[in-house]
Amino acid sequence: MQTSAIISKHFNIKVFQTFLVTLSTLFGILMISRLTGYFEKASRGELELSNIFFVVLLRLPDFLSFLIPFSIFVSLIIVISRKFQNNEIYAVYNLGVSPIRHALFLWKQIILVILIVGLLSIFIGPYAKSISETYFNDQTAKDYFGAFEPNKINKIPNSNSFIFFDEGADNIFKDVIFINDDASALTIIESRLLEYKYLDNKIDLSFKNGKFFPNLNTSSIVSINFQNFDHSVSVVTSTPARFTFKKVFDLDGGIAFIDMQWRISFVVMTIILIFLGFNLGKVKARSSSSSNILSGLFIYISYLASLILYRDSYAGINQFFYIGLWPIHLIFLTFTLSLIFKDFRNSLFQKIHSKNLLALLVFMMIVIFMWIFLE
Repeated sequence: MQTSAIISKHFNIKVFQTFLVTLSTLFGILMISRLTGYFEKASRGELELSNIFFVVLLRLPDFLSFLIPFSIFVSLIIVISRKFQNNEIYAVYNLGVSPIRHALFLWKQIILVILIVGLLSIFIGPYAKSISETYFNDQTAKDYFGAFEPNKINKIPNSNSFIFFDEGADNIFKDVIFINDDASALTIIESRLLEYKYLDNKIDLSFKNGKFFPNLNTSSIVSINFQNFDHSVSVVTSTPARFTFKKVFDLDGGIAFIDMQWRISFVVMTIILIFLGFNLGKVKARSSSSSNILSGLFIYISYLASLILYRDSYAGINQFFYIGLWPIHLIFLTFTLSLIFKDFRNSLFQKIHSKNLLALLVFMMIVIFMWIFLE
């Protein structure tokens, strides 16, 4: 009993230490990328410099719920593969500890990780993200329109649109003439009232009681009277390509259902990655674990890319097939269970040891990684 307790304590400490190192490293890389983006927004007037700290703090639940599953996955592969490399695992087995019992030594740590991911991703993350967005919305609208002067033609920055108004206050302009001049059409909107709001590189304009001229470049001029008319202006900003993690943290479309299923999928992904980590950590004694770690990275990147592609395919129908994005999880769970069979696992890693296949895996992993994280 005392021997099992010592083995359990040693195993838990090693996994936890590796987990903390991995999580800290990844967190540092992620923070550098996100802070770069926030400072760019601040330089363009889209975010107050003093608010960056609060935005980062509010986005921490989403950052951690993304990093924790990968960190525990990598730590399991590293620790277990070392045990196999050093023949330590066989000494544990000789003491009467079965492979299943050995894995169950981590049950408290595993349950804690799953609960933390679920709490951060499903419950705290959505609320914190909605608060963080207010720092962008309120300040950005003020920055874009606060300097506009009445009775002058004001150009909306980074767009082909102009606004003329008699008076304005509190996100509202009165007696407005809006002009949008692009390559295809010259559009003019006259209205008694305009309410404006900025969100995600787009300005939402709500006109009240006016007249709409769709295209003054045509020979036959058409005008339409309206009571309420909504229009949006894309604000194009030129920024260098960098790792933004936008596909993971900043979902387009704003559909509440798919956003929640995306968050739930992190919890399911954590469970599957834990099982996968135990299987990928098994290597032959005194053999290199690099191919297993590389395989794990490739599988994780493929897993994440598959979830993103499937999530983005949602069109508002067949909601059952998008609950937790379960079809993708089922595919990778099936693959994970197949690794339990020794012959299949050995055959797979024997092929991966091939230099040509190893080079192909690295190339594919880089391409998928760039697609997911580079914007």
